[in-house]
Amino acid sequence: TITLVAPEGFNYYKWNDGTTTNTLNVTYPATKLYSVVVTDINGCSTSDQLTVYTYNIAADALIAPVSQCELSNAEDVTIQVSNLSADTIPDGEVIDVSYILNSGSAVNETLTLSDTLYPAGSVNYTFTQKANLSANQLHNFVIFAQHQEDADVNDSYNTNVDYQKPEFNIEPSEV
Repeated sequence: TITLVAPEGFNYYKWNDGTTTNTLNVTYPATKLYSVVVTDINGCSTSDQLTVYTYNIAADALIAPVSQCELSNAEDVTIQVSNLSADTIPDGEVIDVSYILNSGSAVNETLTLSDTLYPAGSVNYTFTQKANLSANQLHNFVIFAQHQEDADVNDSYNTNVDYQKPEFNIEPSEV
């Protein structure tokens, strides 16, 4: 819930939902345009409007790479981007996506939706920049996705990919 506030001191207020106070509590779960008309003591009116955005986009899964015996220095990185809001996000909208590998520098790219992203829907995005996972170790990924009108700024997901190639040396034994 957020509260929209029109300035005090007017004689009459009327919001687009019929509310007649200078405040309006917004609980509608989708993006919506709100407007208010205010009237002063002389009967003069003016209005204002504001769109409250409720987009909530998140990177919520690392699709590739996955833990395996051997990884390369040029692994595709594919993430799942989900619409966690009640809004439908139309095709053509741009979502900022990024990943950080092993606390390094962020790889930042943009995903332009080629199809409508419905509530509870998701889309996969493969980065153009490959990841170097050739070291035999546990690799940490932090992935992000955010729309410019995103209502939730905590849109990251942290996960690990394990390069699991066993390493050993054969030693001669005495008989």
